[in-house]
Amino acid sequence: MPVRDDTSDDREPFALLADELRLEIIRTLGTADASSLSFSVLRERVGNPDSGRFNYHLGKLTGTFVRRTDAGEYALSSAGCRVVGAIVAAEFPSGAASGPASDSTQPTPETATLESPCPRCDTAQVATYDPAVERVSIRCPDCAELRSQFGFPPGGWDAHADSLTTVLDRWFTDTLRFHADGICVNCTGRTTGRIKTDSAMYDDDELRLAFDCERCPNRVSFTLSLYLLFQPPVVAFLHDHGIDPRAIDIWNLKFVLTPTVQRVSTAPLELLAEFERDGDRLRVRVDSELRVDVVE
Repeated sequence: MPVRDDTSDDREPFALLADELRLEIIRTLGTADASSLSFSVLRERVGNPDSGRFNYHLGKLTGTFVRRTDAGEYALSSAGCRVVGAIVAAEFPSGAASGPASDSTQPTPETATLESPCPRCDTAQVATYDPAVERVSIRCPDCAELRSQFGFPPGGWDAHADSLTTVLDRWFTDTLRFHADGICVNCTGRTTGRIKTDSAMYDDDELRLAFDCERCPNRVSFTLSLYLLFQPPVVAFLHDHGIDPRAIDIWNLKFVLTPTVQRVSTAPLELLAEFERDGDRLRVRVDSELRVDVVE
């Protein structure tokens, strides 16, 4: 495993991207019809800049965002691929103003009807994407209730316009699972979870959890109930009663099985959650480090 030099300047990678030619090199490699390009082909595709200038800037990128192949050609590194992904992901949906919002020009929210009926009234639920804050809100128009709200890259809205229900469900589900498993979806750093005892979910009193990345500002928050619905003992309990959580849109899961939660200890914090289905009960203990153990 590479050892990080803590004496290096963390701002250096950003400085490497400060030149337009370097960004064009990365874009070109990211959209090439081959996995790697030779020096001459790459230089031609970025507009035939002065050879010395091109060589200088390519050299600055090599080793960080660009790598040399065994054949001596140039390809994106893993970090370079993420730069291209960030550029594409930052594109605003069609109809929305691109670039930073000003006082006079605010990005226009986009709305789509989902193939996801409301568990209460069977009305098709609606997703609204606000590019100003890069968040999706899912509501039932008849119940007038906010079902879920989460971050989503702007470029994904148009890219998956014909399959938004599936994509939003998978994106949110996988984001929660990655963070709950200790992996940040933004930088692959380590995440740590904690119980937010002073928070509520929208308009009810459910406990929420927060998973903070130790390396970047990324944070994901969701309910204790949702966290438990992904845990093996609860998944097995649901399976025994003919329920597959993966087949249910994540914003509808709370209507399937919501536990009752008791605080049995405060120092250290310990919770007892009880699930009930068809007369059967499952009790699990959740400690301050979010470990889940079956009690009964």
